[in-house]
Amino acid sequence: MSKRNTGTDREGASRPGRLDFANVVNRSLTVSVNERVYDELTSMAKKAGMSATAYAQALFLAAYSARCGVKDDPDLSDAVAGTLILHGAGLDSTAIAKTLGIAERDAVRIVTTWRDSRAKVAA
Repeated sequence: MSKRNTGTDREGASRPGRLDFANVVNRSLTVSVNERVYDELTSMAKKAGMSATAYAQALFLAAYSARCGVKDDPDLSDAVAGTLILHGAGLDSTAIAKTLGIAERDAVRIVTTWRDSRAKVAA
């Protein structure tokens, strides 16, 4: 189980309510999906350069965090907002990552997820 109140911010200061991921114990779940969902998940995972299991875990954690997770994560909020603002201003993922001090793959994921969600809303 993870410990709360021991996380730190970017500068190393203690942040109450943050998770200390160094002390997280992972547990396993088995999830069954129909063939269509499995095929689509596998395809999305391949495009992301991930295994289907890792991709499913990332989707689950994103959905769980959105629905039930820690609501007060200013670092995550800043990274997402900053990425989308800079992307809208025309910066590429390399420039966004350098400007915000985040991994380029994270900038790419944020922009791709935003684009995909907007396309689904428009459809």
